[in-house]
Amino acid sequence: MTAAQRDSWAFSVRTGSAPALNPKPRLTRLALIAEVTRLMTPPTLTRFFSASLAAVSLWSTPATAVAQETNKAAAEALFLRAQERLMAGENVQACAEFAASHALDPALGTLLYLGDCYEATERYASAWATFREASDLALQQNDQKRGQIAAVRAKALEPKLHRVLLVVSDAAPGFELRQAGKLVPPATFGLPLPVDAGELTLEATAPNRETWTKKLEIPKTPGEARIVVPQLQPTASAASAAPPAPNGKPAAPPAATPVAPAESSWTQTHTAYTFGIAGLVGLGAGAGFGLAMLAKNDASRSECNDNNQCSPRGVDLRDKALRSGNIATIASVAGGALLGTGLVLLFTAPSDTESVSLQLGPTHAQLTFKGDL
Repeated sequence: MTAAQRDSWAFSVRTGSAPALNPKPRLTRLALIAEVTRLMTPPTLTRFFSASLAAVSLWSTPATAVAQETNKAAAEALFLRAQERLMAGENVQACAEFAASHALDPALGTLLYLGDCYEATERYASAWATFREASDLALQQNDQKRGQIAAVRAKALEPKLHRVLLVVSDAAPGFELRQAGKLVPPATFGLPLPVDAGELTLEATAPNRETWTKKLEIPKTPGEARIVVPQLQPTASAASAAPPAPNGKPAAPPAATPVAPAESSWTQTHTAYTFGIAGLVGLGAGAGFGLAMLAKNDASRSECNDNNQCSPRGVDLRDKALRSGNIATIASVAGGALLGTGLVLLFTAPSDTESVSLQLGPTHAQLTFKGDL
């Protein structure tokens, strides 16, 4: 019943014009048997399987929508507070809050404010990158006016940039270079990268190699620094364990052997078994309540006449029969959905040693699992 229908019905009750409720329908034995049989047939189970998969995606939608709305509200609050800090001259705190607002809810206007804030705190590299990002986002949104503003601001910052060119002499297997704790992509080695003024920390690591660290102070003036990362030396333990080369010099340490990821099919397969067993239990419960519904309906016949007028005991038996029928329907639907979900998980599990077979007959259903537990 919709909200409008509920309101209309309530008004009719208050005014005395509410329609009389329909009497309980008479349940025939053949109709009940046909309903239980329909619930247990393969086409119906197939619909249950499809409904269970659709329900999984639908259940996640409200939570995702609520999270998005929460992020937008938090981003708006951060943006407003950052504007207040900017007006009060608290530029460093304002920049951090503009960045947090954009991370929660990316927006072109926030990027422009953030770039302006970075420039005000003389973080020219961050301002330049932010205006470039704003220009690209404006292009995607077909906002030519603000896109042009961002591009002009980025262009004006280029003469103020201080760049660092990283030269890697010999990258050992597993070599990683980090700048202020963040991984530097190998594709950028040899490119002059804009950096903000202040202390710059570089750290190079590789398996079985000594760590190389360098700190330097980046000035606020434009320029370019060239930094050479030397070849990392083997650690003492790796050098002593390495066998000598034919010419008498110690051989290079062996490259680290990658460890193959562990198989992840065990959890999915056993989860599928759990769903399958629970589904069979649900189907069995549905069949049991269906039989109880038939028995109670038969018992009520002696208490009701052909005009569907029943004694108090007959009415009670009819009510119990209807409740048993509802429970049978719910249990059958839930059992079918669980069984279908279990089969989907089992069929999609990456396993070579497990198999499943399902046999359906007019009077029975048999599900067979084979595999290592």
